[in-house]
Amino acid sequence: MKKHILPVAAFLILSSCTPVEDFGAYWDKGVLDPALEGRWQKIGIPGEPIDSIPGADQLLFVKNGLSYSWQGINPIDTTLSADQAEQRKKDNDAPLDVRTLKIGNSVFIMARGPAGTQTGNLERYEIQGDLLLEYTIDNGAAVDLLEAKYPTARNIHKNKSEGSYVVIDTFDDEVFQILSAMSGDAATYWQLECRYRKIPLAATDRSVQRPGQAAVARAQEEITKRVASAPSRVNLPALTEDRVDRVLLMEGVGEWRPSYSSSSRMPADKAGGATFAPRPERMSYLAYYSRSTVRPDDSGSVTVHITQYPNAEWARFDVLNNTGQAGLPRLSQFGNTFYQDGPYFSWSSGDRLILLDSSGTPRPVIDEFLKAYLAKYPSDLQSSQR
Repeated sequence: MKKHILPVAAFLILSSCTPVEDFGAYWDKGVLDPALEGRWQKIGIPGEPIDSIPGADQLLFVKNGLSYSWQGINPIDTTLSADQAEQRKKDNDAPLDVRTLKIGNSVFIMARGPAGTQTGNLERYEIQGDLLLEYTIDNGAAVDLLEAKYPTARNIHKNKSEGSYVVIDTFDDEVFQILSAMSGDAATYWQLECRYRKIPLAATDRSVQRPGQAAVARAQEEITKRVASAPSRVNLPALTEDRVDRVLLMEGVGEWRPSYSSSSRMPADKAGGATFAPRPERMSYLAYYSRSTVRPDDSGSVTVHITQYPNAEWARFDVLNNTGQAGLPRLSQFGNTFYQDGPYFSWSSGDRLILLDSSGTPRPVIDEFLKAYLAKYPSDLQSSQR
């Protein structure tokens, strides 16, 4: 099947996404899903020709502040004309900003254009080990449900032009509640469209750096020295998966309860980069927390991501290695030392790296989570340590 050369945003709309005119306040409720970060290779669906399945050949997610920069990448080969090759390169180099939003029993990618752009797309996904599963909405079933059960819904409805598919105007509380109800029967309203397998980062992949970092020669020198001093990946002990309920505080933290949790085995990096050393195989555990009683001032959720390494040496090393930065501000609080990078707090404890994402969360809640997780995982970092 001939592949159409389309801008990334248009390609996503035509493949598996629901168009959203304005994410509204829900954009700020989105979080980073650490399991998405990296490069993914399209493997399609068993029994179906891969060229017949929508989706870019590769996906690349790179952390960029409070969002991921997401690129859909297709090959540039000799079958393309000069104009087609130029257009494909432009499409490959056109990233979208993405965040993850937990809705009911499912997680979704919110994707939109450059900062300030409100229009975007919504896509349901799952991470299963080293596989990324993308789902397309069953527009027939979804439109039937909206017209039968939610005929007065203001911002989620059937399109007004040709065809029949779901569109979202402004993503508001009503839209969230309807999608949450649909997620309770996800198999009816979303169908598996494509699968991707995580692959090592390419040599040209780079972390999106914060303004000014690349210009600081001393920081670059420190990063280079750190990469060169990475622990050995030879003869590491076997990595044994732990139970999610033993790793994460599944009973909750104060009024906050886990609304979603997962675990996945992350393969060893086959190559590093200019700012980070390749890491060994590791386990990733993730939980999204939301308040058990909704309040008018609620502005988001708290995400806890714990990475388990083969040994404590790798956990300590990767606290900074995984950021690609020279260093981060260190705080000493609650009898422990940890790093802070804006809304992100991190430290190592034994063979674990703990990362708290508190985007949009008030300070008292942050302190509540820090106390709880530092009690479970006392920091190995010293206040004088770099």
